Amino acid sequence: PVMPVAIFCGTGKPCRETYVLKFVEEMKDLLGQAWSYKGITLTISNPVFILDTPARIHFLSTKGHSGFDSCTYCRVKGEYLMNRVIFEDTAPNRTDADYNDFKESNQIMLSPLSQIFSLRNEFPPDPMHCLYLGVVRKLLRYYFSRVRGVRLRCRLSRQQINIISDKVREHRLSFPREFQRKPRVFEEFDHFKATEFRSYLLYFLPFIFKEVVLEQYYRHWN
Repeated sequence: PVMPVAIFCGTGKPCRETYVLKFVEEMKDLLGQAWSYKGITLTISNPVFILDTPARIHFLSTKGHSGFDSCTYCRVKGEYLMNRVIFEDTAPNRTDADYNDFKESNQIMLSPLSQIFSLRNEFPPDPMHCLYLGVVRKLLRYYFSRVRGVRLRCRLSRQQINIISDKVREHRLSFPREFQRKPRVFEEFDHFKATEFRSYLLYFLPFIFKEVVLEQYYRHWN
């Protein structure tokens, strides 16, 4: 279970020094030693920061995700293409030593977390922006594309979209309450949230798309 330690609100992001430095000082005392709580011996090992992209940038004190040097894992140079920054090539990995020495090209300032944590290994990629709002949304946009003058081979027909929408409405009636959001039809695709893309990827797509997508795939290649 997650135990909230502090909750902040306001018109902007809180200053790092107001809480990060206190957190670092506490972690220095807790890491590497054990303590007892209600007869149970507890230790802290393998800490990982689960943050979305804006929060990770804030804590790492690095450039935003739209910057040309924004990758926090390697030194690849981004390129501006079709109104966005993309990363096509590979590059040497960034290192904790360079992060700690303030030598990495994506750093704005030295993060206080560098005193005790690995800035490269203990901040995993953000699945919400990279996967659910990134790859999954892009694939579904291709499937349901209605761009005038563009005919994508993977695009579904209006009849297929109607069949899928009927399946979504059918499953929505018996949707378990453990899911945060019930699935919506694809006419509301532009308003989908990350949790909805996650639900489609992990639970619905294999069943809802099975007959429709496979039928089109076999017809295309035959």
